[in-house]
Amino acid sequence: MPVPASPRSGNNTEKKDHRLELADRLIEQIEQGTARWQRPWKAGEILAPVNAVTGKPYRGVNYENLMALSPDPSDPRWCTYKQAQEQGWQVRQGASGLPLEVWKEYEHKRTEEEIQRLEKQGVTDPEPTERRLGVRYYTVFHASQMDGIPPLERQEPDLKLEGKPDVRLPKLAERLGVELRYGGGRAFYRPSEDRVQMPPVESFEQAVGHDTTLLHELSHATGHERRLNRDLKNSFGSEKYAIEELRAEMSAAMTAASLGIGFDPASQDLEEGREMGNSAAYLASWLKALPEKERKQILMQAIKDAQGISDYLIERTPELQVEQERPALSRGDYVRYRNEIGQEVEGVVLDAAQAGEATRLRRIYRWPNGTPGLDGADHIVPTVLPNDLVEHIPGAGTPGPDLDAIDPQTDAYQRTMGMDDSRDRAGRAVLMAVETARGQSERAAALQAAALQAAALPERALDPELIAFLENRTRVRQGEHPNFAGLSDPVANAEAFVERQGSTDPQRSAQWARALQESPVAYGEAVGVSPATAGLVATQLNAGVQRMERPQVGDLVRFEPHEPGVTSSPFSGRIIAALDTSGGDIRYHLRAETGPDQGMEARVYGRDGEFREIALEQAVGFDRALAPEAEKAPQMKEQALQEYQAFYAQLPQREEKLVTAVRERSERLAPADFRGFSDMMRDFRTGVDDTFGILREGENRGASAPELRLAQAFTPEEIPDLPAVQTARDQARRLGERFHDLDREIRDVFKARLREHGKALLESGSLRDPREIAQATYWKHGIEASPDSPMIGKVVGAIQDKDLKTLLGMIGHNSQNPGSEEVFTHITGVKLGKTQKERVAQLLEWAGPEKAQALRESNALAEREREARGLRDGVVGAWADLKGLRVDVGGQVVNGQEYVTLKVAGGQDRIASGKEGAATTYHLVNDRGEYSRVKDVRFTAFAKRVLAMDADGMVRNALEKAGIVQGIAPEGVTPKPAADLQKEQKAPEAPRKNAYEQKIEARKERYLALSEKTRARAKARMEQARRMADAIPFGQPILVGHHSEKRDRKFRERIHQNFGKGFDLLEKAAYYERRAKGVNDYAISADDPDAVKKLRERVENLKSSQERMKAANAAIRKHQKDGPEAQQAALEHLGFQPDRAKAILTPDVMGTVGFASYSLSNNNANIRRLEERIQILEKAQALEDRETPYAWGTVRENREINRIQFRFEDKPDEEVRNLMKSSGFRWAPSEGAWQRQWTGNAVYAARDVIKKLDALMPPEQVATLQAAAAPDSAPRLDNAPAPKGHAVNPSDAIRDPGAALVAAIKDRDGDWYHLSVQENDGRLVGTLQRRDAETGLVETMPAGVFQPDVNYRVVARFERESGELLAVGLSRGRDGGVELKVFSESRDAAVFAWQRIHEYPGHLRANEALQKIPDHREGKVIEQALGVDPKMLNPAREAHRVPARRPEKRKQQGVEI
Repeated sequence: MPVPASPRSGNNTEKKDHRLELADRLIEQIEQGTARWQRPWKAGEILAPVNAVTGKPYRGVNYENLMALSPDPSDPRWCTYKQAQEQGWQVRQGASGLPLEVWKEYEHKRTEEEIQRLEKQGVTDPEPTERRLGVRYYTVFHASQMDGIPPLERQEPDLKLEGKPDVRLPKLAERLGVELRYGGGRAFYRPSEDRVQMPPVESFEQAVGHDTTLLHELSHATGHERRLNRDLKNSFGSEKYAIEELRAEMSAAMTAASLGIGFDPASQDLEEGREMGNSAAYLASWLKALPEKERKQILMQAIKDAQGISDYLIERTPELQVEQERPALSRGDYVRYRNEIGQEVEGVVLDAAQAGEATRLRRIYRWPNGTPGLDGADHIVPTVLPNDLVEHIPGAGTPGPDLDAIDPQTDAYQRTMGMDDSRDRAGRAVLMAVETARGQSERAAALQAAALQAAALPERALDPELIAFLENRTRVRQGEHPNFAGLSDPVANAEAFVERQGSTDPQRSAQWARALQESPVAYGEAVGVSPATAGLVATQLNAGVQRMERPQVGDLVRFEPHEPGVTSSPFSGRIIAALDTSGGDIRYHLRAETGPDQGMEARVYGRDGEFREIALEQAVGFDRALAPEAEKAPQMKEQALQEYQAFYAQLPQREEKLVTAVRERSERLAPADFRGFSDMMRDFRTGVDDTFGILREGENRGASAPELRLAQAFTPEEIPDLPAVQTARDQARRLGERFHDLDREIRDVFKARLREHGKALLESGSLRDPREIAQATYWKHGIEASPDSPMIGKVVGAIQDKDLKTLLGMIGHNSQNPGSEEVFTHITGVKLGKTQKERVAQLLEWAGPEKAQALRESNALAEREREARGLRDGVVGAWADLKGLRVDVGGQVVNGQEYVTLKVAGGQDRIASGKEGAATTYHLVNDRGEYSRVKDVRFTAFAKRVLAMDADGMVRNALEKAGIVQGIAPEGVTPKPAADLQKEQKAPEAPRKNAYEQKIEARKERYLALSEKTRARAKARMEQARRMADAIPFGQPILVGHHSEKRDRKFRERIHQNFGKGFDLLEKAAYYERRAKGVNDYAISADDPDAVKKLRERVENLKSSQERMKAANAAIRKHQKDGPEAQQAALEHLGFQPDRAKAILTPDVMGTVGFASYSLSNNNANIRRLEERIQILEKAQALEDRETPYAWGTVRENREINRIQFRFEDKPDEEVRNLMKSSGFRWAPSEGAWQRQWTGNAVYAARDVIKKLDALMPPEQVATLQAAAAPDSAPRLDNAPAPKGHAVNPSDAIRDPGAALVAAIKDRDGDWYHLSVQENDGRLVGTLQRRDAETGLVETMPAGVFQPDVNYRVVARFERESGELLAVGLSRGRDGGVELKVFSESRDAAVFAWQRIHEYPGHLRANEALQKIPDHREGKVIEQALGVDPKMLNPAREAHRVPARRPEKRKQQGVEI
């Protein structure tokens, strides 16, 4: 075996230890931050050194020497003097080269003494020669030191790749087998998961920073046991940790230089742990304290390891390939690319396509172990693939039967419908071809083995339990299952039934899903369903299983650990929190909801066990029969308690030892030894942790070792009650207070000694350098300032440069920096005054008039720039807000920007303002005085900004000054005369939504946007709380008495507050979603200008439906004797679909076939109601737009916007404003008026307001104004007769006086629902009416029959005009009455398909007949159905009762609008 030998000289005979020189130089550079890998460079500025003749790269120590001392790092060429002569190059005279070492083996002849020594050691017949390693030194010269050498051929940078991350590095990570993820704010490598985590690319200032950090983390990844196998399990701050960081930093620099990419060492600060300090600088200080021999060996070994890491990475880095344009795609090609959100997508091309053309792609997904699979979607949407494909393999899959079997547009695919085995074989064949083409032979072989195994499997016996489950599912699907009888949507019920099976028994459900996927035809034939349905059931079972793989907050689950033990036991409860951990696992917080453990919480990790869904009554907490906590072994408890007591019995000795050591060390410190003081305090904190038994490493770091040992033997409820624990915690609290006082005492002593030292230095008079004077002054004031402190450099530099701006901010306007003031006095000799005015005047006088004038000019310039920037930003913001404005221009709706552009192009290019009452209005005007305006706050804000930017109000000039040159003449808009513009506006191109429809849509979008924004805020709050909670080890209690107690309590309180705020924001987001759903885009409002037209269309549809229902009933009666088949054919002949015809012929709960009589009656009632409303709206449209003056202002009945408006001359006082608000009028800035929608209620409210306002005015002023009115003028709003129309009282509008039972309820959006119940042929039939809170319109729904229910006494279902389904449940209340609850169909519910729409239930009331008449027939039916005697129900209030204080209202019901 070769052994090291003494160096032998080559052509360099100088006896120096070059490695020791290199080590010392590197340590010095590391301390100064000037080492090669600590300085940045751009791509091409530094290249790895190579031999100019052979092209062989230099390595190891030679690499470091040449890189550190190269005269031009961008030229990597070096060679010896002899090599240069052989090439015809001449080294310049006087040039000095650099020595390189070359280690080679040579044959050494042993001397007689060596042979005799070996024989004495027991070696028989030693060989006369041996192989040894020897070093020879050569001198090399740089290319810049030679004449005649050709210039370096430099590669021009690719402009397409400039400023982008290097595409080779993610591929390098893939070739290494390292998982690469993006997210979070830190970069790190997790050896346990073999994963590199990187911040998002956008978080790096430059792309080179991303490449440097990724190379650094990939260098760490080479230490995995499957690669170079280095020890990576080193705690932060240890020497081994620092050496590994040095290896990674050097390797990243070597690799970047070899690949020709840039390097940014500062970006590596994003690595996890860098916030605690520079590990390389710490390593330098540690190495410097070692003996020379050890120092050299460690550093040289680090260089060698870094070179090996770099070689390992470079060998696996793919070549850089830049494609100018994506080649054409052919059927069967394999492609891999990144989509718009950065996700990697791969698949097989099904359609040939050129660049920019869409193609269908059969997606390939991969399991965690890399095994591929084909997506089974029957419909594939064509996609345009990007030009920069990550991977493209033409012809990976050969067109043929296998490829046709996975293409939904081929006949082969249609023929294999339901034949999953055939499709699986074809899919495996395509995947084998793709993996073979990609060079993944192992995966291709695995797929082939799976195909052979599948082909060789014998036919399996069918599982009887699975068949029984499928039969139950079929009964649910057909509405025959007793648990789902009467529910409206059998498809959703069947899906919920299957998914619940998957979540309640995940293990068995996974087996059933595999069985259905393997034998869909056999199971389908066994229960009478198609193979496709069997596959659907398998998918739904897997969905339920996957639901329990990552359960959500709020789920009721049972946790079954893989290995039950002391710290992991079965637990049943509700999930109240799910927190992501740094290890990729999820920590779940469970709480028992019932039983003896109710309220008890447990924390479990998802990887430690399995979850399954349970019912509420099963959420009982710990399973006492299985949980080891229930019965702890007495011996274990006794032993743990003895160990706990012994630990705290020795606490005083550890305390005194630590206090004595810290005091002695503090006394030995020099006055300004900041490094020593920092080390001492760090060791003090470490000693405190050791005293209390705090763990600093491992998964339980931060926890108390004796507390953890105690938790293994006792339950959490038993520990606080133990006397030994109470005594120990009191002792720990007292000790914590002593340590806290000692910490403050040590800091105060060090600061006092620092003050004395600084004062002595200043009094000695020996200081001359301004930086030394500043440092001593700061020390005198107790400020820990090192010689290279930025604070010293800032104040000294400002004084030397007479930087008034800095000095005024530091000591002129600020009197809180006495240290800086004294520094200024010591250096300049100027004693500053006590007041701000005196200090500013002294600084201006000291700096001189030129500096003072320059400062004033600079401040004035900054102020002007600030004002100009504010004006520009205001115009830009107002212009951007105009884009959300919608304006109707001649029947065509345009946004605000387009509106301004069209008007300016037509000549109205100037903004002018005017007065309209008390409000200021803004218009676009031209030279002829023609103007246009939009009544919207966004247009008003834009007009104000234009006038502020340009005094003349010229829109063009204002936009050009703001840099919006594209706003006035966009593409497609050319300036035209006003006449031509008006002609174009009269002919809209296509019908669009009117203003009211746009307002409704905008309101809905506004609520949805608020919901998304609020949900994002809630998610951020909860994510922050989860990250904070992850920092607390599992089971870690608050350490009472420890110095961390107060901080820990505050930290946990912040976690609680963040979670609480997050939940509050989630509730608010749900509220906004309900408001968005409550925006009724189906109802027809009187504000809609097309309301009459839409109502007529709806009436025609209802009449058509009426005739259609009559024809269907007639056909059913006509063919009743011919049988169901003839009836089915007759209905289909009328135009009904087969499924719809079958549903019509299915008897309802009362045995009725066809359309029930109440359906026809309700439809007729709706027709009459809509026709009456059309008449009312037509009369309202015939009313005139009028404005009436009063002594206090004017009242306008604005027909254009359907509002009643009050305008005052000036701003009304508070009494008037309160009157307007209490009467339902609101201030509208866009209209400059108090307004309310023009309805019957609004007319009455306006009359009442007018009377009260007149009462506030002097009588003679009111009489004068009334007398001045013309005799033939239109009737005023306050004395006009009340016209007839629909009712406007919320309760009177919807109550039925003849109903036996009535109830009213209000939903969360303010809409009223009124239920009327009557007896009909022994059944309870209900009618449900809804009154819209905004429009006042009443909608009557078709009658519903009440049926018995599992959860309620009776339930009836109603369908709204919009198609929404409502369910009304009646049940016994706590007060003995009957409660009413209303539910709406939930579109996103997975299991329970109804959700309640109100906060509080309603109460059913009976009429007087049921109260007074004994043995009432209708009362008996009600008593039998509800189980309550109607006489016990409260009597219903009169439908039209009016308060006594306003008797005139009875005569004024109904107003035409």
